[in-house]
Amino acid sequence: MVFQNYALYPHMTVADNMGFALKMAGVPKAERDARVLEAANLLGLESFLARKPKALSGGQRQRVAMGRAIVRSPQVFLMDEPLSNLDAKLRVSTRTQIAALQTRLGVTTVYVTHDQVEAMTMGDRVAVMKDGLLQQVDSPLSLYDAPTNLFVAGFIGSPAMNLLTGNVVEGGVKVGDYIVPVPRETLAKAAGEKTLVVGIRPENFQLAEAGIGVDVDVVEELGADGFVYGTLSGLSPEQKLAAQQIVARVSARTPPHRGTAVKLAAKNPETVHVFSEKTQARLS
Repeated sequence: MVFQNYALYPHMTVADNMGFALKMAGVPKAERDARVLEAANLLGLESFLARKPKALSGGQRQRVAMGRAIVRSPQVFLMDEPLSNLDAKLRVSTRTQIAALQTRLGVTTVYVTHDQVEAMTMGDRVAVMKDGLLQQVDSPLSLYDAPTNLFVAGFIGSPAMNLLTGNVVEGGVKVGDYIVPVPRETLAKAAGEKTLVVGIRPENFQLAEAGIGVDVDVVEELGADGFVYGTLSGLSPEQKLAAQQIVARVSARTPPHRGTAVKLAAKNPETVHVFSEKTQARLS
């Protein structure tokens, strides 16, 4: 088990912390020292073995906690949000170290996290849970491309998928003044529902002549990409405050300006996800 808050013994050195479980199990000292040194080499902790936990950084303490689990040669690692106490930069580097270590050791690892980027980058199979109920288990890409319901759709992806409620009309779902094209067989599954939710990821939007009218509130220029944040056009100031934000990825070289109005359409009709508003299940 690897804990969120490290759970190291403050009065013991790094070596003693890592070998403590082996000592309790009655493993001979020579074998114990060899296994601790082997784990320390794996984790880059050789020069810290004589230190106490208080003399280590957060990332080093978390590696000691992992080393304590590794020396036991378990069949399964259980990791409970092991990176949530680390700062953003350290979290990224430690995340890659854990993934590389897991590949090297080949030990099944059950990893709990609230950070969906961690889940997407580290998981071979990801289980999404809500209120203790399993929503979907699949590969990260399948979760991203085919979320089973509205919760998974809104949870997986950064920035999140745009989930827009519209009225069912001939040929699609009307959002604002624009009809988002939806195949007839998908609409038929709605079984008489008057409104449906369409989901479009930010990268699947494009600026177009005809599309969903959006008033641009904020433009984030990130170098390679730009993100436009806005709300549906034609809303009053009070309605805008309560309206759902719409996000689109655009070229960072020629982004629209804040305060302007743009039209956004899906690049490809196949990338439009359709969900039942009543049951929240995926229809497309």
